Parts: sequence; structure tokens; C-alpha cells
Amino acid sequence: MATWLGKQRKPELADLAEQAGLSDIDGLRKDELVATLDGYLQKNATRLSKNPAFEEYYGRTGSPVKREPGTAAGASSDGEVKSVVRGRGRRPTKAKEDLDLSEPSSPIAAVTSAIVKRTPGRPRKVVSAVQEALPASPAVVTDAIERETARLSAGAHDLWDSTHVFDFFEALRAELSSLVGLETSIMIFEAFFLQRRIMPWNYAFDVPASQLLGTNSHAVRLPDLFILLTGFYWSTSTVWAVTRLWIPLVFGWFWNLSLKPKVTKSGVTVYKPRYRVDPLIFHIMKALMTWLVFSQGKRLWGAFADETVDVVEAAMPSGYNGMMISAFIGILASLYDAALKK
Repeated sequence: MATWLGKQRKPELADLAEQAGLSDIDGLRKDELVATLDGYLQKNATRLSKNPAFEEYYGRTGSPVKREPGTAAGASSDGEVKSVVRGRGRRPTKAKEDLDLSEPSSPIAAVTSAIVKRTPGRPRKVVSAVQEALPASPAVVTDAIERETARLSAGAHDLWDSTHVFDFFEALRAELSSLVGLETSIMIFEAFFLQRRIMPWNYAFDVPASQLLGTNSHAVRLPDLFILLTGFYWSTSTVWAVTRLWIPLVFGWFWNLSLKPKVTKSGVTVYKPRYRVDPLIFHIMKALMTWLVFSQGKRLWGAFADETVDVVEAAMPSGYNGMMISAFIGILASLYDAALKK
């Protein structure tokens, strides 16, 4: 019975599974182990019902257990008939004396009355007939619902695990939980807004309206990739890449504060940096280049045009202030990371 199994602790369930001969239970949660063990005991009831460890389980489920038939009948002084049914492992029970078979209006009484007439002096069969005429008890129905619910829950859990959605999000979280992941996210964010600004999206076709779905006609626009052949696209992209990526990378590689000397056993000094590019120097130079080019009007000896710089600044979220805020966020994250690793 799933209810009886559910009341057991997990070590006890594992011990029952071992006695039943059930293997491959490692890694199962308690509800999964209950559903698996319940199905296994139901399929192997004939063999396992004789095992004393499962006597209470099969006693609760009503599974057939062989009994030694035997009755003792005798007449008492007042003429009442008593029947004692003896079974293996159970105390002798007497047939209920208050079973009313004289009520003709009850369908159960009619059935039992007919059986009594055919087989007089055998009250055990009368009780069996009454049990067959009665509907299933609420406890039996509840147990069946619990078993099916446990099986459906286990199946849904296995189906969800097979999609590996949680594995994907865990891997993504591990990649983003670093200075490199933070800076990569900022760069992708800025590049997206820059491309939306400088790359036009032209009309391509219409999605027709659907009366069945109740939708209207919708215009579909696609990016104009011919912009890649123009100097305007590459000049604006270069201004953003040089000021926000390449120059900070060069300075962060040369002035790497995480580069520490380490002397090996053979006496050779080896320099192993914690980061290939120092994140603190990278973000400081990022903020400095943004201030020089977009605020002070420095054009790196005429390499950038004013119109190109203005387009890049207008494309960024919140313009110049947004670019400086992202650089300060990187500086604070670098200091926090350094403090954690000390």
C-alpha cells in the first residue's frame, strides 16, 4: 500500500527494497522510491506475500495470502450457531451474530438469504457474498488515487529532467557569475543598440490576416545587409570598438596588476597572472577613453569624425552618461572580486 510505504523512512524503504530483490534505487527520492517499490510489490505479490517483512503491506492491500482453511462450529445452549475461522497468522474470529438477513427490502439481505438457503451452516460464504455485494471502501479508492498520482508525478519529473533546462540555466549562471561574464554582457548590450541605430530595417513582406485566428495583416521588416558595404557602418563600429574594447584591452594586458612572480623548485621565476587582462585597468581605461572622446572632444589625432562620434553616443542607452555608468560598474565589480579573493 502506497500509504503504508509513505509512512516509512527512506532507510527503511531501501531495506525493504533490498529484501524484495529490487535494485537500481540509488539516487531516487523518497516519493519515487515509494512508487517504484509499490509497483514492484504489486507485480510480485505471489512470491513476496510469504515474506514476514511485507506481511503488513499485503494485509493492508488485501492481496491474496494463502490461509489454512478450518472452521469450528458448535451449537450453544440457546441454539445460536457460532463459527470460528482459523487463518495463518490471525486470531480466530467469530461470524457476526447481529447480521440481519430477515429484511426483505434490502438487496444485500436478498443475496445473503439465497446463499444461506443453498449452503446452510456455512456463514463464511455468507460473509464473502456480502463483501462482494458492497462497493469498494474509500480507503481502497484513496490508495489507488495516491499510487496513480505518485506515478504521474514521477513521470512528469523524469520528462522535465530530460529537457535539461535546469542544466542550461546552471551553466549560463556559472558563465555570467564572473568579471568576464559581466563585461561580455555589457558589451553585447551596447553592440545591440549600436546595430539597431546604424543598420536600417526595410520592409520585406506582409503576413496576411487570418479570420480563423482573428489576426490582422502584419508587415515584416528585415535588416538591410548592404549597409555592410558602406564606410558609414564600419566607421561608427570602429569608434565604438576602439574606445570601448581594443584600447582598454591593450592597457589591461600591459599593466596587469594580477601578474605575480612565482619561483619554482628549480629556481626559475615564472609569472602567472590571475587574469590575462587586468579587469580593473580595463575598466579604468574604458572610462578614461569615454571621457576623452565623447566629452572632451578628443579625436585621436583626427582618426574619428565628429559626426561619427555623435552617432555612436546617440546609439548608446542614456548616451555619454550610460557609457560612464557601465565603466564604473566594471570598476566596482573588479574591486569587489579582488577583495573576495584575498
